[in-house]
Amino acid sequence: MGQLYDGSWRKTPCIEAHGYRNKQGYCVKRYNGKRWFSHRLAWYLEFGPIPDGVLVCHKCDNPSCINTGHLFLGSPKDNTADRDYKGRHKCGHQKGEENSSSKLTEDVVRLIRERVNNGESKSSVARSAGISCGHVCRIVSRENWAHVP
Repeated sequence: MGQLYDGSWRKTPCIEAHGYRNKQGYCVKRYNGKRWFSHRLAWYLEFGPIPDGVLVCHKCDNPSCINTGHLFLGSPKDNTADRDYKGRHKCGHQKGEENSSSKLTEDVVRLIRERVNNGESKSSVARSAGISCGHVCRIVSRENWAHVP
């Protein structure tokens, strides 16, 4: 992994793909009747087929970048190690609403705590919020969303 962090890729700018982007910022394109993430398509067009189970990862951490000099092939374990090395792991940097997987907002979290503290059942609150009862328990105990006052 050492060659990933030598910074040589920084000598060229990101090349941004245009078009539809999903919630995580990855562009999606159609090519030969198949849907592709743009960075995977860029790799395929320049270097050929991508083996099954192999990811096309970004050195630049820019999901819409299609500069193949900024991309590398890796396993899911390699991608996780890259993420952790760069300090992008979910636990430390994408709290609450910043986490793209979050269904809730800070206002809803406050309301959940308020409703449970006022005696409403956790299962009733969970149903109305569209989350599990366990999630409500973790919110109320501040195991989740601890940063929300």
